[in-house]
Amino acid sequence: MHNEIRKAMDLVVKCHMAWLDPEKNYYPTGGYEVAHDVGRWWDAMLRYESVTGIPIPEQAEKQMFNNIQALMANPTGMLVGLPDIDWMKEKAKFNPHNIRESFLALTALVKYRSSEWAEQTGHRLLVTLKKIRNEDHTFDFMKMAALSGAPAHPGVIARSDKDGTTTFGRALEAILLFYEATGDKLAMEIAEGIASYHLSHTVNQDGTAVTGIFSPDNIGHNHSYLGTLRGLLLFGLKTGSDEYVHAVSHTYDRSLWENNITWVGWAPHDLGKPRFNNEDGDPEADPASCGDVAQIALWLAMYAGRDELYDDVERLVRATLLSSQITEDLAPRKKGAWGIHRHPFGQGVILDVFAAVLHTLTDVYSNIFTIIDEDNININMNFDIDSDQVNIQVTADEMRKVKVSMKKLATLKIRVPGWVDKTKVQLKIDGINVKNKVWDGQYIIIGKNDLNDKSVIELIYDLPETVTVEIMKVSKKEFRLTWKGDEVVNCIPAVLIYPCVESK
Repeated sequence: MHNEIRKAMDLVVKCHMAWLDPEKNYYPTGGYEVAHDVGRWWDAMLRYESVTGIPIPEQAEKQMFNNIQALMANPTGMLVGLPDIDWMKEKAKFNPHNIRESFLALTALVKYRSSEWAEQTGHRLLVTLKKIRNEDHTFDFMKMAALSGAPAHPGVIARSDKDGTTTFGRALEAILLFYEATGDKLAMEIAEGIASYHLSHTVNQDGTAVTGIFSPDNIGHNHSYLGTLRGLLLFGLKTGSDEYVHAVSHTYDRSLWENNITWVGWAPHDLGKPRFNNEDGDPEADPASCGDVAQIALWLAMYAGRDELYDDVERLVRATLLSSQITEDLAPRKKGAWGIHRHPFGQGVILDVFAAVLHTLTDVYSNIFTIIDEDNININMNFDIDSDQVNIQVTADEMRKVKVSMKKLATLKIRVPGWVDKTKVQLKIDGINVKNKVWDGQYIIIGKNDLNDKSVIELIYDLPETVTVEIMKVSKKEFRLTWKGDEVVNCIPAVLIYPCVESK
């Protein structure tokens, strides 16, 4: 049963390290693009360090800091490949897709390393964006390419700029995070313009899909579109602008589960125009997009009062993210990875995807429980974690048992998934059954006076068996999934990531 997020993160971090090529100055090679992947590497690795306390190896950090400085030394301040390096020059093009990765990496270096260089470079990039900004809050990326000194693909820029999500839309979240880390007022100025544009062009207030995004003549990218929604939601939460929060919340309810992801977590790489299809004509799958939806659900649950969406986070993490990680392959550049994959329920390997999944898992992991104050702790999701406050161990066979060992005395609220029959939930405190449970919505409340700082609480609940059918939109192939609670325990026909027992 898939409860151990920490093990998954530990495994993929080793994969991040294995992608640094000692023959090429320890740049991460073999992925989408070196500049892009350097940004993703820094963001993921520093986030992992922050939630686990395990530092990046000193030599790797030194080499990678030199590398990111080299890639951002151009006048724009953005991550751009180096055309004067032979092995890099083929992909050393100006790519506005990487504005997001630039700010993610710089934010992490400011937040976790107090890097003055990162803060100054981020400001330089913001100045560049202001220089090329159009009156409607779009950007002239051909002008930015000229400033960078790197060759540009005019067709790529024109294609990327069509709906704006694959360039400045996806960057909104990272720019807001940079503002939060630095207080740079220019970051908020740029963010306000981007947010305003995409509120008008990328979402509808009632949550219905903007048809142009999904039109066959639009070369769309699911991860970028979902990244834009993440940015709009974060902007609304940070500024108290309810219209942004409501637009994303309604889009989550009315559009995402039809257009961007399925119940189990299959998410296509492409939106609109089909580009990367498998042999059945279905889009290749992207676990990073599944992670995006889990992230949106997490923020809506934590900050917008939608506690019920913790169920979606747990299901997506268990049923897709943890299930689709490569754990058996012994090759260091594969073991622990996620990536784009052709079969709907397969596996893949590519750095920008597994770094994005790690990004999401660090946020989920760090919010399994929240410390409300020194006397109150909320356990939001039933995953394993060991901390200074509590140790949570989750096991499952016919039933799921959540064992909480106290380390500091506090009132506990433990969330039980919404699909659980409350009348059948068992609660034990230090081995004694509690008959009269106190509920607050889906949370069971266990008062501080009923505990001590070494108490052990056990929560036990049924895992009801349900069946869903996933139907691929193009091929119409059907996959019959049997669930126990929020985990897939059987799939017909057989697939790589789930067990299969054919019915008689």
